[in-house]
Amino acid sequence: MSDIRDDVRDLFSAVTGATPAGIWSAPGRLTLPSGEAVAIDRRAVVAAGGREDDVVRLISAVHAEVAELRLPELDDVRGRAGWADAALAAIATLRSEGADLAAVPGVDVALDSTVPEGVGLGSESATADAVAAALRELWRLPVPAPAPEPAFGVGDDEELLVIAAGAEDAGDPVLALAAETARDLGATAAHPIGDGSLLVVIPADAGSRVRVAIDGAFAEHGWGSPELFAVRPSMGPRRDA
Repeated sequence: MSDIRDDVRDLFSAVTGATPAGIWSAPGRLTLPSGEAVAIDRRAVVAAGGREDDVVRLISAVHAEVAELRLPELDDVRGRAGWADAALAAIATLRSEGADLAAVPGVDVALDSTVPEGVGLGSESATADAVAAALRELWRLPVPAPAPEPAFGVGDDEELLVIAAGAEDAGDPVLALAAETARDLGATAAHPIGDGSLLVVIPADAGSRVRVAIDGAFAEHGWGSPELFAVRPSMGPRRDA
């Protein structure tokens, strides 16, 4: 986390010429077949600071773009602002919880993330949660009690591996092959998690063998190379600095 915290702080300062008031982060999430969501150790990170006007300036490291809007214009752009929608959704949520957007100052927010987009790891929700954590503090809003994290049995000798199929027509046959290949090498569980992705629980010492075997199986079927992400359970939104 230290590198991305430094990067997002430097990005904030480079664009605004100021030092952020703080650094906040929130985890990506795996949604299990039961409907429970498990926080993981890939996080969205924001550096934020207040302004003296009603402008919200969002600075994305991932997309190398800057978006600006005024708080009174939130409803006119939310839902069609592309990469900025997750941050704007967080502001809308705070308003629904009672924040008076006419009474709070504008903010500058720099965003970065280690949560991959589009592979069922909750990239947008992580960004929204990190922005909400920052703004709750900057705007002096109540902080809700954290929801209890669901128990998910992963031992110290096990690893969670997310397999995002590389084939454009990813579906049951692709995920079935990934699950079968992982089980052949000792995986104890395999759960589809949406977005054409699969979560498998494997012995920690089998990680490299599973990766090589899945790459080979996909190549044999002409399905390209899948994306593989090792993750572990983590904590929820927090202030990092």
